[in-house]
Amino acid sequence: SSLVAILGYGLYRYNSTVFIYEPEKDSWKKLDRSDQIEPRYLAATGLLNNDTLLVFGGYGSKTGRQELTPGVYNVLYSFNLKTFQFKKLLEYNSPALPFVPDETLIIDEDSTRFYALIFDNSKYESQLKLARFGIYEPTQFVYPDSIAFNFLDTDAWSYLYLNKPAKKLFAVTTSKS
Repeated sequence: SSLVAILGYGLYRYNSTVFIYEPEKDSWKKLDRSDQIEPRYLAATGLLNNDTLLVFGGYGSKTGRQELTPGVYNVLYSFNLKTFQFKKLLEYNSPALPFVPDETLIIDEDSTRFYALIFDNSKYESQLKLARFGIYEPTQFVYPDSIAFNFLDTDAWSYLYLNKPAKKLFAVTTSKS
């Protein structure tokens, strides 16, 4: 019954905002959630169940200001789709090379792990790698193969899709189109 947009970036600031559009009222609500999750963009999301969205990773800073020590987040949150509240679930070990996830999380059938494409957002000629993370324990595994990915902030996107009947993951990338 609503459209919900979370987190993001604009006007040189990362944010912890939740926007809710209610079509029946043709109105927007704006909620500041900086007391629950640090400001960021480039985070991934996936639906854990009807009421809960998982939110993983991202790039931002504690203050929200892009010029004040921005960095990557290696943290998993839940986002309640009824109360619009974030809750920190896990913090993973810092990786040897920093990464951010693509926009989508694919959650295992047993809801104990998720998959995401990850990449280094600090360089243009990056690589997407498939990674698996635990939901209830901070396990992480990065698969060795990669896909060339030219990262241009708002001009490049990557998505991970699951074809359940075929039991296959598909990666889709775009750049400037």
